[in-house]
Amino acid sequence: MSRAARFAPFLCLALSALGFAAACTGVPVDGETFAPAVVEPARAAEPAEERMVGEWFQAELKRAPSAAERSFWSAELARRPQAQVRDYLRLVAETFAEVYHRAPTTAELARFTELLDRGVPL
Repeated sequence: MSRAARFAPFLCLALSALGFAAACTGVPVDGETFAPAVVEPARAAEPAEERMVGEWFQAELKRAPSAAERSFWSAELARRPQAQVRDYLRLVAETFAEVYHRAPTTAELARFTELLDRGVPL
């Protein structure tokens, strides 16, 4: 068996440890071990909350959320009912789009959410 064939399984394990998904089901090199056939960057599964926020933005606003919006509203889902988060999300995003012509920052999201909690209309 060649040196490369003996090294292939270890390469697969090393790449996996570094965060790459290595498909170790390629060509058999000695009847038991397999040489890596494909090595692709690992993709972390998108948490359900982030996926939900992305779907709401698409449904309500016809756009994708910014990184700050996705992170902020996903975290808010742990503290608030879904219906309230969805309403706040829409109100804040629409206000920023109409008034400032941009997406809000994390600090602005926190401030506007605080104002909505106090009953201040946007």
